[in-house]
Amino acid sequence: MKIRIKVGIIDDDPLYALELEVLLRALNYKVVVVEPSEVNTIVETVVRKKVDIVLSDIFFTKRPVGLSLAKEFMKRDIPYVLYTADDQPGVFDVAQRMRPYGYLVRPFNKKTIDRTIKLAMIHRANTRAAALAPLPFSAKNSKGDLVRSDYNEVQAIEAEGNYCFFILGERKLSVYSSMVKLTNQLPKGMFIRVHRRYLVAGNMIKSVNPAKGEVIVGDIAYPIGAKYKKDLLEFMQ
Repeated sequence: MKIRIKVGIIDDDPLYALELEVLLRALNYKVVVVEPSEVNTIVETVVRKKVDIVLSDIFFTKRPVGLSLAKEFMKRDIPYVLYTADDQPGVFDVAQRMRPYGYLVRPFNKKTIDRTIKLAMIHRANTRAAALAPLPFSAKNSKGDLVRSDYNEVQAIEAEGNYCFFILGERKLSVYSSMVKLTNQLPKGMFIRVHRRYLVAGNMIKSVNPAKGEVIVGDIAYPIGAKYKKDLLEFMQ
């Protein structure tokens, strides 16, 4: 039995939302029309309704609410497609910074929206598969034995003297290396420098407290160095 994709529609024009709903149902998609309101309320509805992919207008009464929504969907790993009737220069440039799974200009037809959703879901599946793929490395355990592990399990990396320590929950593995040298060998984009002594896994960050100068990864609070604070906050946004 083929699983039907559940699509969320977010548009401040109820007539167009209805038109889009009819079009999607004709293509055999499940549809959830999310009433426009505060950004947090919209996101909570999308999560609660277990929407597979979101189609969102960029402008709500000339305000780019869709871009604010995109930031929240990005944080929650929810795929989304942005669309607009305003194809003015610069709109696409701003929209693409939100890294949407698709971008459409109204009016669009049934074939265009169907292909956009299907390609977005394929991209989503490939992204998830890549994220789950093992990324092996070798390091020494506390007994001095060389063991194999996976970068996906590493929460943070700590530099101490001539060694770097991989922190995997309650386990620690070590390699003889400077932090600079090791950083150049790590999977690109997987870790972010937060302190002269620490790198943390971006996808394992629970929260950041700029006032306390702390970033929480797993159950551990790591210090944020002044030099790295700006990059960390930009990463979180």
